[in-house]
Amino acid sequence: MCSTNQNEKMMQVAHPNGLLLNLPQSLSVEQTSFGFRVRPQGYQELRSSPEIIVTLYANRQQPEGEWPQVRQIDGRTVHYRVEKEAGGSGGDIHVLSAWEAYPNGYIFFRGDFQVEAPAKPDFTLGWIAIKGAKAPGLEKRY
Repeated sequence: MCSTNQNEKMMQVAHPNGLLLNLPQSLSVEQTSFGFRVRPQGYQELRSSPEIIVTLYANRQQPEGEWPQVRQIDGRTVHYRVEKEAGGSGGDIHVLSAWEAYPNGYIFFRGDFQVEAPAKPDFTLGWIAIKGAKAPGLEKRY
C-alpha cells in the first residue's frame, strides 16, 4: 500500500513549531495545529486510506499509558504499541501509536490502518513518517 525505494525524491516540510518531516514526494502532507497528517497520494480514491498524525509536544515528559515495544531507528529509541479497534464493514482498524523523546518534549505518532481479515495491517507509512520526523534543535540529523 505504501512503499518507497532508495531512489525516490524526498521533500522536507517544516512546521512553525520547529517540527520537520523528511518524506518521499509520493506522500501527501497536510499541516495541522501542532504537526502534520501524512497520507499516500491519491488517498481520496481509496475506500480506506491509511494515515498517520505526527504531533510535537513541547515541555512534556512522555505520553501516558503502557509502551510495551521499542524499536531503534537510526540510533533513536521509539516506544510504540499496536491496538485493534472494531472498524465496521471495511475490517478492523489497527492503531499504531508511538513516541520519541527529544530534549524539550516528545514527538507523538498515531496511525490508523484498516484491513479486512485475514489480511494483516501494513504499517510502512507509519515507520516512514517516524523515521523522517525531527524535533526542533536536532537539525543535524539530515
